[in-house]
Amino acid sequence: MNKWNRFSIGLVALYLALSFLIFLSACAGTNVNQGAMTIQKSESPPLQTPFAKESYRVLAVEVEIYNAAWLSFKDLHAAGIVSVSDFEKGKGLAREFYQQYTRAVDLVLAYEKGTVNQGEAKSAVDLALSANKILQEYLKPKIPKKM
Repeated sequence: MNKWNRFSIGLVALYLALSFLIFLSACAGTNVNQGAMTIQKSESPPLQTPFAKESYRVLAVEVEIYNAAWLSFKDLHAAGIVSVSDFEKGKGLAREFYQQYTRAVDLVLAYEKGTVNQGEAKSAVDLALSANKILQEYLKPKIPKKM
């Protein structure tokens, strides 16, 4: 049986360490995507109308509020502070906001192109704002006061 030199031992140790890190990141990756999605911030499209510009700005603020609250809630659930039933209810509300948000963005962009009237786009924005408000009101009492 050949003796291993330091280089061989170091190479095996490096391989095992990298394999372990890849395994951990893969496990973390599936955890991060559990439940409702976070919404990626994207650049504002070149909008011309004041209504579309303001609606898009308001929706961008709502996304920031949603992402901060939802990610905190998911972390608390992962830490065992939020129960499974509370998490599932929150996940349903988060999905509802996500659906309303994407619909609102689509309709604001359609309004900008002239294919939808302002009233329809405004209603979609209002529904997204309402869905986020309901979600935030649900999440707020679930988050412990002292952490």
